[in-house]
Amino acid sequence: MLIRELDHLKAENDAVEQQQVQLLETINVTERDNFTAMHELADLRNQISSVDSANLAARKEIEHFEHLCNDQKEVNHANYGELTRLRDVTYQLDKEMDALHKQCSIFRADLENNDQRIGSMQGIVAQRDDQLNIVCRNIQEASAHVQELKYNLNKLDGELGYFES
Repeated sequence: MLIRELDHLKAENDAVEQQQVQLLETINVTERDNFTAMHELADLRNQISSVDSANLAARKEIEHFEHLCNDQKEVNHANYGELTRLRDVTYQLDKEMDALHKQCSIFRADLENNDQRIGSMQGIVAQRDDQLNIVCRNIQEASAHVQELKYNLNKLDGELGYFES
């Protein structure tokens, strides 16, 4: 009996040892993954540092070019004549654009008038459709009445033929 209990305890101990070995392996894998992640994080930090350095250099270069641009604006007054000519051209284009805008407004007014005429014509068409429907209904009623009269006439003919014979 004690041997069985000892064997049972030994089996449980082996199972627990197996679980501990698995936990140690899991810990090793986790530590390896953690080390890899830390290494990747360090690489990303280095990349960010490089990008920040490049960004700073680009900002300095932009500031340099802005300074050159401002200097050129102050120095180059010869382009003023061209700017004046372009303003005149712009003024002429604005006039043309105003004329086109007026023409567009006229077209819009014509379009609205046409839409109103279409609306009134659709109303007339709807009235005609309603009148046509009434006439069709009256024709159907008259046709039904004619059929009823024919039926009665045939019936009377039949009765008359019966009485004659």
